[in-house]
Amino acid sequence: MKTDISSTIVYSEGSKSESFFNIKQDNLAHIFGVLRNNMYSDKPLAVVREYCTNAYDAHVEAGIPDKPIQVTVPTSISPVLSIRDFGFGLSTDDVYEIFASYGASSKRNTNAQVGMLGLGSKSAFCYVDSFTVVSYHSGVKSVYNAYIDTTQIGKISLVHTEPTLEQGLEIKININTYDISRFNNTIIEFLQYFSPKPVILNNDSIARHINEFDSNRNVILSGDNWRIVKNAVYSPSAKIMVSMGNVNYPVTVSSLPSYSLREFIDGFNSHYIYVNVPIGSVKPSSSRESLDMNPKTTETVMECLNKVKDEIHSEYAKKIENCKSMWEAYVTFIDIDKSLGIKGFVPTFKNISIVSTIISPKIGKLKSYYKPMYGNTRPCWKKETNIKPTANTIIFYHDKTVPLNSVNNRIIQHLSNINDELRNGLHLLSFDNTALMNQWLNDERFGGANIINLADVAYVNPKKAVSHKVVKSSAYIYTASGYRNYAKWKDTTINLNGEGVYLPIKRNICEQISFVSLDILIDNMRSLGFKTQIIGVRYDEVKNLGSGWINYFDYCQQKGIEYIIEHDLQDSINKHFAYTGIPSNWEALKRRKIDFGGKDIDLFLSNLKSTPYSISNLLRVEREIHKPIVTLTDSKYVDEYNAIKDKYDLIPAFDMTHFSVLTDELLIKYINMVN
Repeated sequence: MKTDISSTIVYSEGSKSESFFNIKQDNLAHIFGVLRNNMYSDKPLAVVREYCTNAYDAHVEAGIPDKPIQVTVPTSISPVLSIRDFGFGLSTDDVYEIFASYGASSKRNTNAQVGMLGLGSKSAFCYVDSFTVVSYHSGVKSVYNAYIDTTQIGKISLVHTEPTLEQGLEIKININTYDISRFNNTIIEFLQYFSPKPVILNNDSIARHINEFDSNRNVILSGDNWRIVKNAVYSPSAKIMVSMGNVNYPVTVSSLPSYSLREFIDGFNSHYIYVNVPIGSVKPSSSRESLDMNPKTTETVMECLNKVKDEIHSEYAKKIENCKSMWEAYVTFIDIDKSLGIKGFVPTFKNISIVSTIISPKIGKLKSYYKPMYGNTRPCWKKETNIKPTANTIIFYHDKTVPLNSVNNRIIQHLSNINDELRNGLHLLSFDNTALMNQWLNDERFGGANIINLADVAYVNPKKAVSHKVVKSSAYIYTASGYRNYAKWKDTTINLNGEGVYLPIKRNICEQISFVSLDILIDNMRSLGFKTQIIGVRYDEVKNLGSGWINYFDYCQQKGIEYIIEHDLQDSINKHFAYTGIPSNWEALKRRKIDFGGKDIDLFLSNLKSTPYSISNLLRVEREIHKPIVTLTDSKYVDEYNAIKDKYDLIPAFDMTHFSVLTDELLIKYINMVN
């Protein structure tokens, strides 16, 4: 990488003497020790980063930038990290010049290569006191030993030569056994971003992780030379990574001088923002663990991030401008804000700026339905001043022509007609006269919203709907709200000769099931698409119920069996029974890609595991009601698994909970012996 060369004008007057700064021979050991031991905070990362980028630079120099480098990862059997390129290699003079001289670099006249500090080739000394350099150059393989001698300055010596047809350079470093896991994790973390992906030897698991990384990343947004990736771990702000020459450099948000840009980035909490910059456009620190935020680097980073901001704002501004209504524009804006938290984004729809996630009706009396998830507060209509637009928001409205005592029943009637229920997201606007109501209807902010005129809802007086054959009885509707037992039920009257779903109760308690389990049961039934009102009936009244009434447990069993038939799930259920009998170490087997005598274990286990999520809901329902729903009808999958298990009956003896090369080798030998 080209270095910044700046001319310095010196004004001097009256100097009587002067001296150049220098390093005395006696101090070389100390200075070299500082460069070796105190420059890198993460020594495994320094070793992997410096030699892998040097290998990539060698391929660029040789005109083969698309050819992958080769990395042999350390194992307990062979604890050696090897990084190999296939460039031109180095002559003996070049090896002595580059590896034995701090600050020496052949890359300062080009921006095609990453290196330029003249320090990376010695980075192995931050971890070990000696390492091996193997050069394949001009038909000769030369082996060199770089080591810290008694002077603590260090030497490199040629120890072996032989003819070869290969070319390139290889670095070999012995890794302490207790550091193998740390180095392997570092190899994954660094090389998963590398391009082209390197050839990984000695560990298929690491190779697979690196090669599949790009397809597994949760990329939320991307553009020219940038991408935003969802982070699995929560963080209060976004993390910025500047990518240059296969190296990611972190940038702290606080180092950016623009407040609007910092505000924009802070909105992407729990995300990574990656920006790619050309080699030479920013300056790394001497350790290459961060960037030197000088004016040029800061300007480049700001320019890249402003481009990201402008492209994102432009893309979402178009999305909102293309909405069909103002209400849809608000919903889209809220969804963007909820998923990404973009700050400083003020889009427009039909030249009207959207600056808030709530809308306040200018006229009318507003109430919103409040249904608490927890606590003993009863659901109710509460006075509000704002509405938050969502896709499932319903706004009911009426004027004085609708009797107040019919409003609630009209709302319930409409919700029943559309298979809905009282819930959060329902709003009620009342107007004193029709003129005010019409004025609100002309408010373009509510254009496209789901609004219901209660005057248009067919209303039937409940008293007139009672049949003369009805036999009344006191009962209770289950509301699932509140901590106290009585708060979970709402008084009602039922027709004993009618129909419905009931649970027998005594003193507000159902002895068949706890309230916690009942709520879980109801949630699982809803996940399957079954919602019904549960009526609590006193034990002494159960015997008086007509044939139209069904116990909730029987209802769940009946609907569960119908669901299996309707969705043709029986084959998936048979697979589930086979899969649940498989020990965990068999699940680990499919990641090893082992040949089981022509049987694809990965495909077999994946096929068994790929059961619909609804089966889990059915199993939970079955567990709560203690009635059979999910049953095995054909044991062909179980028989197939048992045949494999019996053939390889010693597999449970292998511990595959942690990766081990030795375990894998013994396992493969055993399976080959059985085959």
